[in-house]
Amino acid sequence: MDWYARIVLRHWRGQLPLAVAYWVIGFALSLAVILFGHFIGRLDLPPSAGATVFIGFITFVLLLTIWQLVGIWRSAGMSISQGRKFWPWAARLAVILGALQTANAMTRTIGPMLQEHAKIVIGKDDTPPHRIRILRNGTELELGGGMPFGTADTLAKVLDAAPMVKIIHLNSDGGRIVEGHAVYRLIRARQLVTYTSTDCVSACTIAFIAGTRRYLALTARLGFHSQSIGSVDSKALPEINNDMKATLRSHGVPEWFLTRALSTAANDMWYPTHAELKSANIVTDIVDPNKFAISGIDINGTAPLLDQALLTIRVYVILKEHDRVAYDQLRDALLNGMRSGQSTLELQGQAQALLVTILPKYLKVAPSAPLVAYWRTQAQYLSYLQSAPNLCVQFLFPEKRAAAYDVSKYVPQSVVQQNIEALADVVTSAVAQPVRETIEAETILQEVVQSIQRLNPQAIDILAEPTKFISRPEVVCKAFSTYLNEVLRLPVAKAGIVLRSFWQANPPVSAPTTSSIPAPFLVPTPAPPPAGTMMTPTNALDDPARLPRTEQIILPPPRPPATREEMFERAFGGVWAMELGACPGSGEKSNVPQVTITAARAQTPAGTCEFTEKRGSDEDWNVKAECSDGMKRQTLNVNLTRQGDILKWTSKNGTFEYHRC
Repeated sequence: MDWYARIVLRHWRGQLPLAVAYWVIGFALSLAVILFGHFIGRLDLPPSAGATVFIGFITFVLLLTIWQLVGIWRSAGMSISQGRKFWPWAARLAVILGALQTANAMTRTIGPMLQEHAKIVIGKDDTPPHRIRILRNGTELELGGGMPFGTADTLAKVLDAAPMVKIIHLNSDGGRIVEGHAVYRLIRARQLVTYTSTDCVSACTIAFIAGTRRYLALTARLGFHSQSIGSVDSKALPEINNDMKATLRSHGVPEWFLTRALSTAANDMWYPTHAELKSANIVTDIVDPNKFAISGIDINGTAPLLDQALLTIRVYVILKEHDRVAYDQLRDALLNGMRSGQSTLELQGQAQALLVTILPKYLKVAPSAPLVAYWRTQAQYLSYLQSAPNLCVQFLFPEKRAAAYDVSKYVPQSVVQQNIEALADVVTSAVAQPVRETIEAETILQEVVQSIQRLNPQAIDILAEPTKFISRPEVVCKAFSTYLNEVLRLPVAKAGIVLRSFWQANPPVSAPTTSSIPAPFLVPTPAPPPAGTMMTPTNALDDPARLPRTEQIILPPPRPPATREEMFERAFGGVWAMELGACPGSGEKSNVPQVTITAARAQTPAGTCEFTEKRGSDEDWNVKAECSDGMKRQTLNVNLTRQGDILKWTSKNGTFEYHRC
C-alpha cells in the first residue's frame, strides 16, 4: 500500500497523533484546498465546463471534510483513552462546530449553488434570450432582452462584423453576473458610449458603467440590487457583491450609492433618480432620445402599434380613407425606418421627403378659410423661430438642415397641435369642396409686393434670390415671415388665391414652404414642394366640373412675433426641482423645494426673485433679480442656461442645477 493511502486510512481510523490529525490534516490541508479553490475560480472556462468543475470541486471538498472530521474525532478519542483530557475534548468540540457549519453552508449556500450549477451542466437556463440589433447604418447597436450565457461572445462577433459601432443601447433585464462583467470588458475594450432608452437593470448596469460616456434618455431608468446565484444572495454569501463593488468604485461611485444599491434585496429593485445617478457618476448626462436611434421597442409588434398610433390623429384617418396609397407608403416608410433603427429626426426627414408628394394636391385646391387657417400656424412657426435664425432658415430650406434639426424647443406644443388640426381641415375640405381657380394671383400679389416694399424693402431681393443671403439667416427669416404675413393680411378669399398659387406649376414668386403631416413621434416641420411639381388629383379632385368657386370669409390677423417675455418663458417657464423625486406627482417623498419660474419671477416656498432686466436669446439669458427670503434682500446678476430639461442657475451664490418637472 502506498504511503498516502496508508495516511488516508490511518487518519480515518484515528491512528494519527491528535496534533497531526488536527493541525496538518484538518488545518493545513483545508488551507491548501481553499487556495486551490481560489485558483479554480480564476479560470476562464465555458459555462458548462465551469459548472462541471465547480460541482466536482464541491463534491471533493464535502468528502474531504467528512474524512477530516471523522479522523479528528477518532484521534481525539484515542487521546482520551490515553488519559489526556483538555485538548482531545477541545478538538471534539471543534469537530462538532465544523459539522454544524458545514450543514448550515449546505442548506444556505452550497446546496442551492449546486442546484444552479447542475442546471447549467444540463443546459437549462431560465434567463430570457438576448436581442442584438444593428442600428442607424451600423453606427449604433442595441442589446436587449436578457443576458444568458453566451451573450458577450455573440456581442463580440456582431461588433467584429460592424466595426463602425460607436454607441451601444443597453435595454436589458439583466441576467448572468458573469455575462454582465464580460460585456463590461468588451465595451471598455471597444471604447463604446453606453445609452439606455428604456430600462437597464441588474447585471445590465455593470455593462452600462463601462461606457466612455454614459447617457440616459429622459424617461429611462437604471435598476440596482444585490447580486444572487439562484436563491443565494448577499445575506447568505456577503462576498457575492465584491466584484460589483470593485467595478463601481473604480469609476468613482461613492460609498453611499454602493450601500443603497447593493443592500437592496435580490428580489427587489432600486431605481435611483436621475439627479442621484449623475451625482454618483453613474450617468454622464440625461439626453433627448430623438438624437439617438429608436430602440427599446418590440420590432415584431411594431406594425399594429404604429397603425394604432397614427390613427389617433385625425389627418392620418383622413389620408387612410381618401388616399390609401399615400397612407400606406408613409406608414411603410416609418415602419421600415423604425425597424432599421433610425433616429426620430431621421424618420422625420424621411417622412417629409414623401409628404412633399402628398400635400400639394390638397393645398392647391383647398377652400380659402381652412387654407388660411393652416398657413397662420406656419406664420406662427416663423414668428417663434425669429429668435433662432439658423433654425428658421433650416425650417424654410430642408436641404440645409443639420442632423440634429429640431424646432420643438422654440415652438409651443399648442401651436404644434393647431398645425395638426388645421392640416386635417385642409385635407378634409380639399376632398369635400375642391376649388377651381378663376382669378389670377399676379394681380393680387402686386398688393403684397407694395406692402412688403414699405415694410421691408430688402425682402423683395431676398425672396427673389434667397441663396445669396443665406449667410445672413436673420434677414432671410424676416423676409419670408414678412411675405407670408402680408399674404395673410389680405381678405380670406384673396389670400386663398395666392396660397393656392404656391402649388401651381409656375408660381408667380418664391413661396414659403409647407409643413409636414406630423406622426406621433414627429414634430411638424416644413417640407417644400419641388419646383414645377404637379400631382395628379384623386377622387373629386379629378373632375374640374365639380370644383366650386371660393367663398370670402374674414379671419383675424396673424399673431405678432414673440416678445422677449414670451421667449424667456418658453425657455425657462414651469416648475423645476433639484431632484426629480421632488416634483409634483413623482410619488417620492422629498424635502427638496420646488422653484416655479415665469417671465416675471422665480419663486420657492422660502422666497422670491423678481426679474427686473433680461438679456439673451434661445436658452442662454442674463437677468438682474431682486431676491428676498422675508428677512434679507439682495440684488443678483443671474445667468440662466438650459440644455434639454436641465436648468443651471449661476450667480455669486454659486451654480445650482434643476430638473424640469
